[in-house]
Amino acid sequence: MNIMYSQLTQEVRVVFSSTPSEHTHYRILNTEGLVIRKGKLLPGNLTHNISINGLPSGRYVFESDTASLQFEKRTLFD
Repeated sequence: MNIMYSQLTQEVRVVFSSTPSEHTHYRILNTEGLVIRKGKLLPGNLTHNISINGLPSGRYVFESDTASLQFEKRTLFD
């Protein structure tokens, strides 16, 4: 699994190395460890885009069953 954050589209992109056969659960946490968003990625797709539009600027952590990514969300004017 590869996880990337796009500042331009304000999305976290998850790319699997092979098509998953089960749901993959994820959550987005703030720096204090509070869960901001959570959900699950449907099986059968190699790529998923998770919008973080609407979250305030700041540092976040994306966590899934098998991987994690720290990223900083900024608006174009920050």
